[in-house]
Amino acid sequence: MLIDAGNSNNASDIIGLIENKGYSTLNYVVATHPHADHIGGMATVLAAFDVGKMYMPKKEHTSKTFENLLDTIEKNNIELHTAKACVSVLDTTDLKIDVLAPINSSYSNLNDYSAVIKITYKDNSFLFMGDAENI
Repeated sequence: MLIDAGNSNNASDIIGLIENKGYSTLNYVVATHPHADHIGGMATVLAAFDVGKMYMPKKEHTSKTFENLLDTIEKNNIELHTAKACVSVLDTTDLKIDVLAPINSSYSNLNDYSAVIKITYKDNSFLFMGDAENI
């Protein structure tokens, strides 16, 4: 699973890290929200790998970065899902991945649309907040 891809200048480093681990597929990808410091490198990363499912909050943005991301998703036929509260990404015996937020459909602050991801592996839980401030 990849959560966010930093700025556009981070893409080659992210691709290199994933390839150095021996992966050619990203089973799950999350773009937490449409600010460039979270999705700037995403289009380049998505184009470099086979992608299973992608999750994003249902919030449009008028930036060229966001438009490029949507074009890449469409061009590569990536299965896109809405990241919102109560969505289960994966649920196995030892590993569970859930989306906890956003819980509303409208916020005044773009950061609050952030997909908040909870990953539970056995007895350990990890919370990935994006830039959520008030959810």
